[in-house]
Amino acid sequence: MTIEFNPTPEQESIISPEIWESSIITASAGSGKTSTIIRRAINQIEFINNSQPWKHVAIISYTNRSKDDIRKQVKKLNGQNIISSTFHAFIIKHIFSFTSLFRNKEVSFNFNHTVATKIDWCNYIKDNGKIPKTQMQHRDYFFEYALYLIRNNKNIQRYLKVKFIAIYIDEAQDNNEFQYNIVDEIIDLGIQVVMVGDPNQTIYQFRGSESDRFKNLSNNFRFRKSFYLKRNFRCNELINQCANSYKTPKYDIVDYKNKGHGVFVRDSKSFYKVMNYFKKQQREGLAFLMRGFKGFRNEYNRKIVECYNLPIIAQPEIVSSSSTPYYLDMLFRLYFGGSKEEIEYIENLMPETKRSVARNVIKSLKDTPSIYNIQELNKLVGLYSEEDFEEIMNTFNSLEADRFYNISSTLSFAMTIHSAKGLEFNNVVMISNDFNSLNTEQDRNLFYVGCTRAKNRLFFMAD
Repeated sequence: MTIEFNPTPEQESIISPEIWESSIITASAGSGKTSTIIRRAINQIEFINNSQPWKHVAIISYTNRSKDDIRKQVKKLNGQNIISSTFHAFIIKHIFSFTSLFRNKEVSFNFNHTVATKIDWCNYIKDNGKIPKTQMQHRDYFFEYALYLIRNNKNIQRYLKVKFIAIYIDEAQDNNEFQYNIVDEIIDLGIQVVMVGDPNQTIYQFRGSESDRFKNLSNNFRFRKSFYLKRNFRCNELINQCANSYKTPKYDIVDYKNKGHGVFVRDSKSFYKVMNYFKKQQREGLAFLMRGFKGFRNEYNRKIVECYNLPIIAQPEIVSSSSTPYYLDMLFRLYFGGSKEEIEYIENLMPETKRSVARNVIKSLKDTPSIYNIQELNKLVGLYSEEDFEEIMNTFNSLEADRFYNISSTLSFAMTIHSAKGLEFNNVVMISNDFNSLNTEQDRNLFYVGCTRAKNRLFFMAD
């Protein structure tokens, strides 16, 4: 099966570079970066296949959703020797497996247990076979331990040098200090690294993300080439221009040749006309993307939600509050999804399990959700903490989870910009009051992310 892809000159320069070397790719929202880096990886493998057929390219993603998308595209394109993984999974399989703490063990994460020191972190893994959270937000013992091993374990260094010709790291703007230091060590081993990211989409500074580090990579002698993907294929061009202006517009900017798509400004008193119009459109809805709903600052947002009777859609708290939410997110997508999600779950998390057994366990869980059935599933995947089972059950039955995992683009709803990252909608409403000031990087990045969720129409609701 082939995937339709006609590369732009910008994309072609990345896919087939004159020289294969460590590089930086700055990719705007909706610029087709995933398709581009996959084809680069396939070309790079083909380039060295005759001389070094044992070499691999690893594409490291920020979330399981991105990892799964890459894996599916690679498979459809018949890509060989390409590994798609999250950063955590890559570290566990290719670095931690060399240590007695992890060797020949099935280790999962415990999102509820927190430790204060690195010694406590190691001891908890040794005693419980689970990786705990770190108490201090900007100290990540997981990546700190990985960095120590890469620097000091000769066996790991030799293995990585033999195994990989290149490692691509997607969403690199969200990396923390230790992840960037790991990248430096990998390059020093002679492995090429391709860093792919968009500093304008850094909205997780509170988790330790360092966008300045990504911006400064162009001055790092280890990276010899910089590429740029500027064209936004997702959004109408007028929406893209608004996002990059970092200014809330004062008047409508409409592309009348393209079904009246573009950017619109409406005051709150007349916005009911917009709502009434979209209620009559069978396949259209409005996604209200806001900075938040709690606190004095966002009392105005709460009034909008109440005025238009908007359901608030948010990722379930058990997922959003965990340090490694990917596996929980996949569990809920499995529960609320259909056959497609079931196949992805089995292929990614239960590859060694007999298909008929896996499907029976999943069917039992979906037909009769219970702690017992969660336990039976966990015997096969070993990813979930016993302490979470009751909360998982409650989340299965919650309206919050049902809304988030069954978002309908034909309805109008409200959600935070943080929750919307990675999603896209036909029509988006932004609240002008949320961006009275765009003086900080955090403000500008939230503005950019919110705007670029819209494909066809972007509305600004002003006082």
